[in-house]
Formats: sequence, structure tokens, C-alpha cells
Amino acid sequence: MASSHTLDQLDTCFDDIHAIANAGLLLPATLAQRLGIQQTADQVIDLGEQPGAHRPGRIAVAAGGGGAGVDRGRPARRCGHHPWHHRLERGLGFANEFRSERAVEALHDRIRHTALTLRDGRAVAVDVTELVPGDLVRLGMGDVVPADLRLLEADGLECDEAVLTGESLAEPKTAKPAKPSSPLELPSCALMGTVVHAGTGLGVVVRTGPRTAFGQIAVRLGERHEQTAFQRGLRDFSGLLVRITGVLAVSIFVINAVLGRSLLEAGLFALAIAVGLTPQLLPAI
Repeated sequence: MASSHTLDQLDTCFDDIHAIANAGLLLPATLAQRLGIQQTADQVIDLGEQPGAHRPGRIAVAAGGGGAGVDRGRPARRCGHHPWHHRLERGLGFANEFRSERAVEALHDRIRHTALTLRDGRAVAVDVTELVPGDLVRLGMGDVVPADLRLLEADGLECDEAVLTGESLAEPKTAKPAKPSSPLELPSCALMGTVVHAGTGLGVVVRTGPRTAFGQIAVRLGERHEQTAFQRGLRDFSGLLVRITGVLAVSIFVINAVLGRSLLEAGLFALAIAVGLTPQLLPAI
């Protein structure tokens, strides 16, 4: 078998073999034999085996002799890295991700949510952002309720309110006035963001946008809440660890500078200490 073919199968190259030889490291005897590397008796390590035993040992390859007997029938595969390949790969990846995000944004801008509204005695599709209190909205199975509605008609109407209450079962609705059991459980109302699970209905818009139950939840999520005692304690302790790391890094830099070390080496050493201390202190948090 040709040596170059063997190198391809082993996913290595002549430079690797030469580097091992120059470093005086050990190679498997079977690999040296297949590559045609000449061996001497004093290079074989005594493994305490009986003479003639057929077991692969390890040999020390003398510097400069790693290439003896290697097949030169075809050019050897050279090792080496091509940094421009990695730069090109990163550049293409960034470009593809940027184009994908732009495409998603453009698709999102083209999507329009409409509601079947009765205006001037006619049923028209109106953008949900144009709904105003007093509009009559007709609901059908699969529709997303566009605003908080007071139901005027309900024919087997059921709404999935999991987005508000987390309840997995659809809630039956009725046009008759009913006493609510909680602010979000209103049998005579269809709330914004819920989905019509079954039936049909007709309702009048009473609240839109941030004034709806769903909108109030969204507004509260965007508010900045006061930190709890646990969060304040965690913040203070994290600041203490940061100060300790800074003091240690500065102290090490000053000590190395006083001892006459190079300022560059002292700075790099202090930076390495700071970087090494960071993951060690994280479990304490």
C-alpha cells in the first residue's frame, strides 16, 4: 500500500510525521512499518516480550529519519490552515443571517389582522388597529378576538382563554348577563387575544389596545418593578466579588512592576489572573 494513501486514511501528513520525529516522540511500530520508516534494533523499546512475539511495540524515531523510505510516487498532502476560509465562512454566515432577518421583518410588515365588522349595515373586513368602541364584530370558529367584546349574540360560542388564564379547556360564552367569578372569567364577554374554539357570536367593542385585559398585562410586563431583597443582596454580593477581583489584579500588576518585570508582561499576567478568577467566583453567587 502506498504511504501517501496510508496518510490519507490516517488523516495526517508528512509534516506531522516529521514533527513527531524531530520532537523525539514515540510512534506505533505498525505505523512506522507501513510508512517505510527504517528501524534499528536499539530503537525498539523492550516491552518484556519473548523474541518473535508478534505484538505491536513503539519505537523512537531519530530526528531527521522520519521520511526514510516514504513513497514519493505522488505529491504528499501538506498540512496548513487557511484563515481566509474561516473569514469567508463567517462573512457568508453573517450575510445570510442578516438577509433572513430582513426577510422576516418584511413578511411581518405584510401581515394584516382583520376583523369582520358591521358598519352602515354591511359586513366589512377592518384592520384590528382601526377598531373603536361601539363597533359590532362578528366572531367565527378559529377567529382571534380583536378587542374586548360584550356579547350580544352567542350560538354555541366557546373561547380558548389559555393565553390569559392558562386554562386548557375552552370557556363557554353566553349573551345573558352573568356574575363574573374573577376579573378574567367573564361568561358574557370575549376578551382580546382569546381564540374562538367553537360556535359563532356577535359582540360590541368596549375596550381596545392597552385598555383591554390583554393589553394591561403587556403594559405591566414592560414596566420596571422594584427589586426584591434577594435581588438587592445578589447585586451587592456580585459587586463585592468584582471589587475583590479588581483589587487582586491591580495588586499583582503593581507587585510585578515593583519587581522590575516588563509592564506588558505584568499587565497580561494580571489580566490572566482576573479572567481566571471570574469563573471560580461564579459558583459563590
